Amino acid sequence: MIEDYLRNMRKYLQQLPPKEAQEIVAELRSHLAERAAAQGEAAAVAALGDPRTLAHAYVAERIAARVEDDRRPWTVVTAAWRLAGLGIYAAWTFVVAAAGCGFGLFLLLLAALKPFMPDRIGLWRLADPTGDLSLSLGRAPIVPGEDILGLWLIPAGILLGAGILILTLRYARARIRRLGRARAGLLKDGAEL
Repeated sequence: MIEDYLRNMRKYLQQLPPKEAQEIVAELRSHLAERAAAQGEAAAVAALGDPRTLAHAYVAERIAARVEDDRRPWTVVTAAWRLAGLGIYAAWTFVVAAAGCGFGLFLLLLAALKPFMPDRIGLWRLADPTGDLSLSLGRAPIVPGEDILGLWLIPAGILLGAGILILTLRYARARIRRLGRARAGLLKDGAEL
C-alpha cells in the first residue's frame, strides 16, 4: 500500500527535477514507515490524503521558492506555465504573465527599432472611410496612415513597456507566492510532515 502511494507520488512529481522528486519520496517513505509502525499502513496512507493533491502542493511550493530566488521575466512566466495545470487561479496567473510580459517587451522592441526605421515603425492612425478611429501599433500598415507619435514612440515605448513589464512581473510573482503558500499549508495541515 505504501509503495503504491509512493509510485503515484513519483508520477505526479514529474514536473520537479528528478533529484528533488527523489528527496520528497524518500521523506514521505520515512514518514509513512514511522506512522505505519504506530497506526498501520492504511491509516498512515489515509493521513496523507490524495497523492495528486499532495504532489501538487510540493510542486507549487518548490516552484514558488524558485521564483523568489530568480526574478527574471522568463522564470516567472515559466513558473506560471508550470503551475497553470493546478487550477483556474494558476491558469489565470499564466495568462496575465504571458500577455503582460509579451506586450511590455513588444513596446520596448518598438522603442528600440524606431530610431532605425522612423518611417516604418509607429502608432498609425489609419484612413477609415466610415469616419471611425482606427489605430495600428507597430509596422507601417498597408492602408495609408499617419504616424501620430513620431519619435515620441521612443520614450513612450520605454516608459510604458518597462512599466507594464514591472507591474506584470510583480503581480505574477505575488500570485505564484500566494499559490505556493496555500499549497504549503496543505503540506503542514494534511501531511503533518
